[in-house]
Amino acid sequence: MSNIARTAKLLKYGTHVGIVMNATASALEISEACLVGREDKCIKTHYVAGGKLGGAVMGGLVGGALAGAATKSLCLAVAVPTGGWGGLACGIIVGVAGGYIGGALGESFGGDVGELLYNWSES
Repeated sequence: MSNIARTAKLLKYGTHVGIVMNATASALEISEACLVGREDKCIKTHYVAGGKLGGAVMGGLVGGALAGAATKSLCLAVAVPTGGWGGLACGIIVGVAGGYIGGALGESFGGDVGELLYNWSES
């Protein structure tokens, strides 16, 4: 049981690290776009990169939660014959996959929303 708690704690820190890495990548993207003399690209990148970051974080959160909730019975069926370890592995794999897919879809959607907001603010 202590191994499961330790694994959950490590996964929690991994989530924070992933969010920080995404935020850093967005900040670098904005910095690159805001070179001297590129004011129009700079403002647009603020909107688009911010939307992509927000969409990726929210999409990952929702995707992971939905995947975890949807596979409880499947992972329980795997956990019983393996003494719990198979269920833990199943939950981690499915949760990570759901979070990744949700994050990718959310990032795409967020970038589109950021671009729409930029276009709306410019008109």
